[in-house]
Amino acid sequence: APKYGQSPLNEVIKFIDRSITCKLPSEISILTQEDIKLQCHKHTHTCYKKKATRRCRFGIPYPPMISTQILEPLELDITTASKEEKISNVALKETAKKIYESIDNYDKSGIDLSTVSIEDFLRELELCEEQYLNALRSCVT
Repeated sequence: APKYGQSPLNEVIKFIDRSITCKLPSEISILTQEDIKLQCHKHTHTCYKKKATRRCRFGIPYPPMISTQILEPLELDITTASKEEKISNVALKETAKKIYESIDNYDKSGIDLSTVSIEDFLRELELCEEQYLNALRSCVT
């Protein structure tokens, strides 16, 4: 198996895609239905230990993706970053905040985000895929 940080990123992603899936089988048996229930997150009081935020502390629901991604932090050294780079980073964090607010709105309204195409989600946010991924990467530490 390829190792993250040692093997090329595309090899790691191919391995993940071969080993893990989010697709449901075409025929769902009773056993499969029980398995699905066990693997689906349901918000409980433990999700919201901090009263200041109503965002699930596990980050669920996760931002939708077009394909498997390994989001690495954006490279930004605050001590040497230019004013423009710092402003850009702040803008990316604001965009990420809007992304998570949109995700939360779907969650609160009871709409399953998996039923919304990523293209429609990006169109709603008025973002291209690169802007979307960079905004999410701006929150990775």
